[in-house]
Amino acid sequence: MKKTTPKKKGNYRFLNLINSEQITYDGTAIGSHWALDKFDILGNSMISFRGPLKVPQSEMVDLLDIKEEGELGSYLITGKEAVQWIIEDFSPHPPNMELEYSRLRILVLVILEVLRKTIPDGEFRRSHTDIYVGEKKLSVGIATISKVSAKIHYALNLSSEGIPSHVKAIGLYDLGMKSLEVHSFSEEVGELYTKEMSRIARDCMKTRSV
Repeated sequence: MKKTTPKKKGNYRFLNLINSEQITYDGTAIGSHWALDKFDILGNSMISFRGPLKVPQSEMVDLLDIKEEGELGSYLITGKEAVQWIIEDFSPHPPNMELEYSRLRILVLVILEVLRKTIPDGEFRRSHTDIYVGEKKLSVGIATISKVSAKIHYALNLSSEGIPSHVKAIGLYDLGMKSLEVHSFSEEVGELYTKEMSRIARDCMKTRSV
């Protein structure tokens, strides 16, 4: 894989691997210390990459999806190519599931902001943590915690191929995004998200209690 140096962004190390070798997301990257194991990044991190989605039920953490769709196949999350982000937070400690889902919603709002600027006629809409174009699903995402950290995985379909037949889906390529634009798009998402997190930390430090 092409060597890429992470950038220090506030309290995060941001590593954009879009122009490197593709990575297949199989669910294992949602585990703690993935960034340390794979890229020697210690601490809070945000890793962006492109690649297929192929998550077996054994690696899924969304119990409701398994309960509602488990009989539809061994792989409920698949796709030929997606732009993806993995975030790991080590604060607060112990990790907090509610807080991480709140951070996931901030990430989704940041992604929507960049999408609407990049593809002005995209008619994007949000439902909870999912992004749609009309009735077609563009995204997949989840937050969870381990004993030591909290994790987020979020992906936007680039291609609409390879997605389970029961899902009405769309990809960014269908909306006119070019492959060469994915790196800058992902970079802007990382820049804005880490800036939001830094501003929250600064607000906490500058505000007195009452």
